Amino acid sequence: MGEIIKLREAVMLVWETVKTTTEQGGTECPYIFIVGSGISAPEIVTAGGIIEHCKDRVKKLYGEESEEWKRVLEDSETLKANSAKYYSYWFGQAYKNKKNRQQYLRDMINKARISTSNLRLAQILNNKKIATTVITPNFDNHLLKSLNLLGNYNVFSANNVLDNVALDKGSDTIQIMHVHGTYEFYDCCNLENEIVKIANEQGIKTTAGTIEEFLKPQSPIVIGYSGWEDDVIMSKLRERIEYAVLPYKWLWFCYSRQDYEILPDWLKNSDDVVFVLPDKEESDEKVDAEQEEPVLPAEDVLSALIAKFGFEAPHLFSNPIQYYIE
Repeated sequence: MGEIIKLREAVMLVWETVKTTTEQGGTECPYIFIVGSGISAPEIVTAGGIIEHCKDRVKKLYGEESEEWKRVLEDSETLKANSAKYYSYWFGQAYKNKKNRQQYLRDMINKARISTSNLRLAQILNNKKIATTVITPNFDNHLLKSLNLLGNYNVFSANNVLDNVALDKGSDTIQIMHVHGTYEFYDCCNLENEIVKIANEQGIKTTAGTIEEFLKPQSPIVIGYSGWEDDVIMSKLRERIEYAVLPYKWLWFCYSRQDYEILPDWLKNSDDVVFVLPDKEESDEKVDAEQEEPVLPAEDVLSALIAKFGFEAPHLFSNPIQYYIE
């Protein structure tokens, strides 16, 4: 059974792992980051927000009293138990063409500010001690923009599924894998059948194969990711955890206890995965408005890692005027 620990214990585990690996002559970072929509929230809405927008759009298209709207709504009820299918259904109903889905994402992302969490993650990556690779299902490019803002332009960002195979496990360059592409490409994968297709690809020179290569020597730190069962990331995580002994414990940071509860049993029952749940003592009075339960935002996790490792704040944070002068 996976152990549940507090944030400060998890941060200490990461710090001790990095320190021990370095002392033993390791030249490769022990971790990779896997981050989901929670890293860009609330500036960019999560899947739940997209679903609500799509519902409103379809209701307006057909009319609230129309038989077509009632049929669409009734059909969706059978999919509620599967969040990936539910999201895919409503996105497909609201925007039936890939180009239109891409334009919707483009409009939303281009209007959004860069989240503090993306800036914090960029700060951690720039130090190249914990990790240099990020795997994400997100469509936005705000992590890349954050790295550029901090003065780092030596970044490889795989913006479509073909670029993903070019990531190099042995590279010390910061790398970002967008497993479903970014909003800039009309072939980005939004719907369930598109997501499953990537997950079912075979061979090393695929998105799935590239993720597999990274998971062999390194362990993931998972933040802001809900873990859709049919997603390529979850598929490769399950394969890896069932395959052999892991080099380091995995760390899975959950935004809420509810997010932990919906994770699959094969993950929660693994002795090699450590789960970090929000704790009332550490939550700093941050609670979910609807559930009135403590939450653990991505920003808090990343800030705690930065504090423990003593990473210096870039000029953009500590002296923004001097930063822009330079």
